[in-house]
Amino acid sequence: MTADHLAENLETDLVEFSTHSFIVKIWLEETPEESSHPIWRGHITHVPSGKRHYFKSLGGILSFIVPYLKSIGIRFGLTWRLREQLNEWKLYQKNRDPKPTEIEKGQGGSLLRKP
Repeated sequence: MTADHLAENLETDLVEFSTHSFIVKIWLEETPEESSHPIWRGHITHVPSGKRHYFKSLGGILSFIVPYLKSIGIRFGLTWRLREQLNEWKLYQKNRDPKPTEIEKGQGGSLLRKP
């Protein structure tokens, strides 16, 4: 094996180490004619691991890919980090227990929540 051949193999190994491949399949569930907001569905597969993620919006593609990019040292700017934190906060708010819609003052001054 020549030195050039070894160098070529090393370069290939480095590229493979810092490369990820994905297969994305998307489809439109509701067309703009059926709804004012089209619904995109699909799945994305990480080729090396075979891990698959199903999504209900195109943003699901990014949420799946970002950890892989971070794992190879990609750094995201302030705008991206703020957007990511805002999305996490929205998800947290969505999944929180809803506040009671009606609170009634019961006897003895205690607050009772109506079911």
